[in-house]
Amino acid sequence: MQSVRVVGAWNLISAKAQNPNDDVIYLYGENPFGMLMYDTKGYMSVLLMRTGRAKFVSGDPLGGSSEEIKEAFEGFDAYCGTYEVNAKEG
Repeated sequence: MQSVRVVGAWNLISAKAQNPNDDVIYLYGENPFGMLMYDTKGYMSVLLMRTGRAKFVSGDPLGGSSEEIKEAFEGFDAYCGTYEVNAKEG
C-alpha cells in the first residue's frame, strides 16, 4: 500500500462555485489569496482572503464602521486544527 503524504503548504489558485443556473460565483473575488498548511505533528491551518479589501478609514481595525467591519468579515476565512491520516484505509 502506498503511503499518504499530506505534509506541506499550498497556495490558493481559485475559489469559485457554480449555482444551478450555471452562474459562476467567485467566493473571494477573481484573484483570491489563500494558503493551506499541514505539518508533521498533525496540525493544519487554512487562510482564505479576498484581495483588494479596503483599509479602515481610521487606520484602526478595532475602530471601523459597521460597513468596514462587514466587508472585512465577509472577505476573510481562517481555521486551524489537527488532522490524522488513516493509512490502513488510504
